[in-house]
Amino acid sequence: MIQLTRDRGRVPAAFSAVKRTENEALLLGQIAGGVFTFKSSIWKRAKTQIRAESGGKCAYCDAPTDVVAHGDVEHFRPKSVYWWLAYCYDNYLFACQICNQTHKGDNFPRAAVAMPAPTGPTPAGLAPDPIDAPGVKRFLTRCAAEKALLLDPYILDPEPLLKWVPDDTLREVQVEPRKKSGLGRTRAQTSIDGLGLNREELRFWRFRRYESLAVFRAVFETVTGSVRDLAETQLRRSMEGGSEYAGMARYFVRDEWGLGL
Repeated sequence: MIQLTRDRGRVPAAFSAVKRTENEALLLGQIAGGVFTFKSSIWKRAKTQIRAESGGKCAYCDAPTDVVAHGDVEHFRPKSVYWWLAYCYDNYLFACQICNQTHKGDNFPRAAVAMPAPTGPTPAGLAPDPIDAPGVKRFLTRCAAEKALLLDPYILDPEPLLKWVPDDTLREVQVEPRKKSGLGRTRAQTSIDGLGLNREELRFWRFRRYESLAVFRAVFETVTGSVRDLAETQLRRSMEGGSEYAGMARYFVRDEWGLGL
């Protein structure tokens, strides 16, 4: 898991201005009955952009979705609970179906009280316009007050909270909390457990990546000339946002091995 950034200059038109108002109207038309029929065709319009922002990888497990499972638009705050955020662009991230459906589901643990649902016959501002900076700021402030225990990589940098532990005997790499105590540790452990980040296939594929990193490290530290330069290039590429398990690569290259790259 690595930190992600929303490109506010590339927000799909389906979530801003007039279209945002139309999306709200769909929800308001169902609020009296308290039963919502969500239209997946709306949030699917976000898929291309959020997929690009995560480098084609699951925002949770950092694996290419073409490898681990089909990827789709994930509601960080589940729409079954936070119905008013069903069409909220700032509630979306790109995730594989295993992390999202098999593990996370509708679970959303918090360390504080949940934000209240909008009330009244015609509540306004169900979700912020994603290109309205003040509106987004107010929304994110409300989100922060909940103290969500799952990591949203758009909001909180997960890298200082996670570490990777290789096991050469079992040939696997586990992800563990980096901090020994506090909310950071709780968030890391809750995310590891709640998203299934130590499931078997991830431990296996992370180790495969770790092995290649270890080889490039050995070359980088012992060889000179063009071969060393090639090893450095590969190590740097492994840490790029679009590379598989980039968070793990950054941990080993920068923190565990201290290669200064």
